[in-house]
Amino acid sequence: MTCNVGNLDRLVRLVVGTGFFLLPFASDWVVWTNDIAKYAVAAIGAALALTSALRTCPLYRFVGLNTCRM
Repeated sequence: MTCNVGNLDRLVRLVVGTGFFLLPFASDWVVWTNDIAKYAVAAIGAALALTSALRTCPLYRFVGLNTCRM
């Protein structure tokens, strides 16, 4: 796998992903009573954190974007 996620992009993905992953379980908003919404947002957060850790994003590859310095 080639790197296509740069350092700033990784940091943003990690922060937003961690927030999305923890938010449904840490807050008591009415929206989180729906289990589908709760786990969907947590899954999106996990995917963002995973792409940050692996330094590769399948969506970026599909679209042809690359924020990683060569």
